[in-house]
Amino acid sequence: MPTTDIFIKTYHKDFVWLEYALRSIRKFASGFRDVVIVSDDDGRAIPTSLLEILPCKVFYVRLPEKQPRNPNHGIGYLWQQYIKLTWHRYSDADAAVMMDSDRMFTCPFTPESFQKDGKFRWDYRRWEDVGNAICHKPTTDFFLGFSTQYEAMAYIPLVFTRASTFALEAHLNTVHKTNDLWEIILKHNLPGMSEFNIYGNFIHHCNHPDYYISYDTSDAYQNSLIGSWSWGGLAEEDRARREKVLAST
Repeated sequence: MPTTDIFIKTYHKDFVWLEYALRSIRKFASGFRDVVIVSDDDGRAIPTSLLEILPCKVFYVRLPEKQPRNPNHGIGYLWQQYIKLTWHRYSDADAAVMMDSDRMFTCPFTPESFQKDGKFRWDYRRWEDVGNAICHKPTTDFFLGFSTQYEAMAYIPLVFTRASTFALEAHLNTVHKTNDLWEIILKHNLPGMSEFNIYGNFIHHCNHPDYYISYDTSDAYQNSLIGSWSWGGLAEEDRARREKVLAST
């Protein structure tokens, strides 16, 4: 069985959400090796009270000095996608579940919860079926160097494997003469990207053996998550809903 970590990219405005993510991991997760957290090195450390919820490996990384002009949603949003795609710099696990701070689990889960037939599952929808999300197609096609057919964010969280991450880097090096996405972003002054669409379309294109390809999201694990847009703040109604889940037996 491959070693699997839970990987979280966070920053100071998400710490209120991070508490619930960590509490849900403590309550519901089993079979994972480590929880790895990467936060911004901006002088605002993760509160000690959160790191006492469960053992975590924490890394602080400074935002890059070189940045593209006018990034979509700000540099932090683009940077967190880059950090996810370079997760293997912070963990030597065989695989990692990509977990956002503003999501929490609502029932027991293990690495096998994200698998089907012994492989990590990845679900797809055709681009023409995803409405405004089709805006990610041009940059996805550009990064990968071929025309993609699918939107690869049918549900999250998703699992990145070490082998497929290295394979993606090798592919990028072939297409762009560098395996560093940030160099590609800077060279072409790109305002944004979609990390899951890049990753998912790459593994679909090469039929990577670590993954089970699915086009049916009816039984996706997203039904066992609470997710919110962290930009809107944590409303009392949402806080109460999360506390109710964590209080359940």
